[in-house]
Amino acid sequence: MIAGFVCCACTLNQRSSGSGHVFDDSPQARAMFRKADRDQNEYLTYGEFQNVFRSYDNNTDGLVTSAEFLEHWQDEMNGTVTQGLHVFMILDVDKDFILEITAEIPHIYHWFDFNSDWKVTEGEFVVQWATKCRLPLSISCGEIVTIDRASERKLRERDSFDDDIQQFSVRQSDEMTEKNATRNESYGQYKGSKRSLRSAHGLGGRV
Repeated sequence: MIAGFVCCACTLNQRSSGSGHVFDDSPQARAMFRKADRDQNEYLTYGEFQNVFRSYDNNTDGLVTSAEFLEHWQDEMNGTVTQGLHVFMILDVDKDFILEITAEIPHIYHWFDFNSDWKVTEGEFVVQWATKCRLPLSISCGEIVTIDRASERKLRERDSFDDDIQQFSVRQSDEMTEKNATRNESYGQYKGSKRSLRSAHGLGGRV
């Protein structure tokens, strides 16, 4: 569980951009960029960007929970729990404590694609990271537990909703089958009655 981790403070390195503005450099941002840039052409396509988050989706359900994100954040980015949870909540566009790969990753990609050319350079990535994912000095253990529980609760709600949809579909299918059977039975009775009437009147031929 996330609650079992110990909160740590993070250290921010300051660097100056060419325009004279000071922004926070981030080893984690650069590490994430280089992990995503599989072909090492120094920019990220949308596909490369999406693949990073797919690699975080341990159970391949199309969702990245806070626990999944933190596991990879610590192992691959050498980041702290404080940093990881803060970044997770920033990336969580609809604030439902889960990252939906097909729904939210396009929005996140466009955050970083500053000039909208469908290519995210390392410079764009790091500067936008500093702008949108500025790290806090600390997050309390209580906040960690809250985020973890919220993420798990949301998953349970989604599972329950999926079950309801499945049960509804089964009921609809059963009702349709029953209606078809009733209709076929009624039609069969109608045909039988019509045939009996024709026979009673000495009429032959097709009913």
